[in-house]
Amino acid sequence: MNNLKEIGFIVLMLMVISCAKVNNAMEMEKIVEETLWFETADGLEMVPDSTLNVGEFHKQYQLNPHLWNRAFDFMKTRDLTNIEVGRYDLVPDSLFVIIDEYRSKDEDSTRYESHRKYADIQYLIKGSERIGVNALEEYEVVVPYDKNKDIAFYEMPEDNYRLANQDRFFVFFPSDAHRPCVKVEENDLVKKIVIKVRVEGFQ
Repeated sequence: MNNLKEIGFIVLMLMVISCAKVNNAMEMEKIVEETLWFETADGLEMVPDSTLNVGEFHKQYQLNPHLWNRAFDFMKTRDLTNIEVGRYDLVPDSLFVIIDEYRSKDEDSTRYESHRKYADIQYLIKGSERIGVNALEEYEVVVPYDKNKDIAFYEMPEDNYRLANQDRFFVFFPSDAHRPCVKVEENDLVKKIVIKVRVEGFQ
């Protein structure tokens, strides 16, 4: 696990250096500190997947650090293995948690989706699945955005699947189309935590 954390740290450092637009060394240091704080946070064993949009995370964390801190604190302090399925409201209209159990699905039973009000933190507590991750650039709308459900569905010209397991978590912003729940080989039993964090600038 330590090796995974070191790899995750290196990947994110490279992403920050290549993607973040900074004016000076002090700003770079601030971005690194705010983006990678969870790398050394006690009790958070998993690392972020390399698909994390570092620039957007930096922006949203600056706007609402209390929401992101509380979200990751939930992951660090709760007994996720034994937590009951259901919804946990942490901050009204701004932060809530969904614990779900299901069997991973055949690819043709899944679709790409995105949200506008909330970012998703997704982590598999048990089992494994594939998650497609693509930027919302070239796409075909299959189901238009539903304001009440905060979701739209898409077809993408190509897939970019990532393995989701106990080693890593994912963060999806409104600009990130994602296709969760796809089986790896078999339709495995999965337990997942999804934390919904209110974001700014996408409504």
